[in-house]
Amino acid sequence: MKQIRAFLKEEKAQGMAEYGLIVVLIAIGVFVTVAAFRDQLKTTFENITNKFSTHTT
Repeated sequence: MKQIRAFLKEEKAQGMAEYGLIVVLIAIGVFVTVAAFRDQLKTTFENITNKFSTHTT
């Protein structure tokens, strides 16, 4: 019975490690994407801000 419990604990730890790696890879992907499209994102948000500014005055 102890061996089964130990095995299940190892499985859970391995699963958590895999989820952690997935989260890290997603974070790196988001960072790289934002860095690659930084100028386009800046322009887009500036255009949105300008449109809101002109409509509220």
